[in-house]
Amino acid sequence: MKIVLFLALLCIVTYCNASDRQRERVNLRVKRASKIKVQFSLTNCKCNGYEGGTQGGGPRPFRITCKKVSKKKKTKKNKNNVPTPVANDCTFIGNPHTCSDYNNNNQKKFYDELIDVIAPKQCGNLNLAGAPCPTGTFNTKKTCKDIDYTKNR
Repeated sequence: MKIVLFLALLCIVTYCNASDRQRERVNLRVKRASKIKVQFSLTNCKCNGYEGGTQGGGPRPFRITCKKVSKKKKTKKNKNNVPTPVANDCTFIGNPHTCSDYNNNNQKKFYDELIDVIAPKQCGNLNLAGAPCPTGTFNTKKTCKDIDYTKNR
């Protein structure tokens, strides 16, 4: 009886270890592509950009978060005594995979150029009510001039 109990416990332990290893293998296969991070700075505004998505082709969301940089600790208020926004978070969509330069290890260069085009407009909107995201079509006109990014609706 003790031998049967011992064998049953051994089987359970072996099964649990095997299923953990299987789960680790599956997780390695669907591991997300590393996100590309870029930055942009003006005197009074700092922005961070992040490429979203997973491995493979298709559209890539590009998220840009901008915030006001102020040496003063107080929050400025507008004429209605409501604090003005100090940050905004916008996502833009485009498919850079049709660009051969992007596909040849120039992803960071592409996103550096793209944030340079979008971020100044996004920083300018921080002074507007609700800090809206910039709209329209944005294009790097350098690395991948045929790739357009638009605000995600």
